[in-house]
Amino acid sequence: MIKTIGKAMIWIFIFSILLVGCSRNNISREEKLMGLSHDIEIEGMIYSIGAGEIIDNQTITYNISLFNWDIKEKYIKWVEPVLTSKFSDKVRDMEDKVIIEKTIKPNTSLDINFQINFDAKGLSKEDIVNLEPYITDIKVVTEDKLGLKYGAKPFKEDEANLTESKTYSNTDYHVSLKYPSDWELNPKYTVRYEDKDGFFQISAINGEGLSIDKVTELDTLHKLQPYGSNPQIKELTIQGQEARLILPSTDQPKEMQNQAGLIVKYPTAVKIDNTTYFYFVLWADKAHIEQISKTISFAY
Repeated sequence: MIKTIGKAMIWIFIFSILLVGCSRNNISREEKLMGLSHDIEIEGMIYSIGAGEIIDNQTITYNISLFNWDIKEKYIKWVEPVLTSKFSDKVRDMEDKVIIEKTIKPNTSLDINFQINFDAKGLSKEDIVNLEPYITDIKVVTEDKLGLKYGAKPFKEDEANLTESKTYSNTDYHVSLKYPSDWELNPKYTVRYEDKDGFFQISAINGEGLSIDKVTELDTLHKLQPYGSNPQIKELTIQGQEARLILPSTDQPKEMQNQAGLIVKYPTAVKIDNTTYFYFVLWADKAHIEQISKTISFAY
């Protein structure tokens, strides 16, 4: 038999273990355009069970699709299914934790698979069906690296001083910028360079039909307060394009690592993985973001 379950919702935060299982019906259009719901959603779940009237050992194979609505990448460490009490007594073999160790980009999906072996001795097909649901929730664990801050190093903007900076270019995002030469790529993310002194990370926001001020508002005023309760917003111009610099307030959550944000309207919308984006996003520690922002260049 094959069963398909509709959308279910999970909320995950940095260093958290949360249960998946409730429906998600209240994501606004603007949140979807922004990717600012700050959550991972289960788009769909399919499972299959071996056929037969009475079989001593049967296997349930699950295929689950996770979707990242957040504007940031999510690194999924592991997942763990939560069994119902009436089914757990039948389970013979199941991994306690299904190791994933993969990153989900913003507005993209990740498929995960796992199996559960259970004792079907003496059970008819009808008895097995009556054990449904087999799992009630799914625990999802994300991981983020927290760097220790010892004070940021001076960053040279002088293009001739190549010993102090490197140039990063990305043809998908149509952007290049300069960053401190001792920062290294964090393999847990698609695009994030860092060391103990700071970091930068890039992304993009759909934002179709939204002004840059609305995009910025949806980001800064989100209930998770990624920039604190009273961030400072500066109007900038980057390569002739509207931009907004977001500097965190003193009550910013510590796990955000002094993260500041820069939102820039693309000169021309870009398409990444079949999704169109109208705004470029740079995240960096607040000690470096303004210096890095001055080196941004768009190329088509």
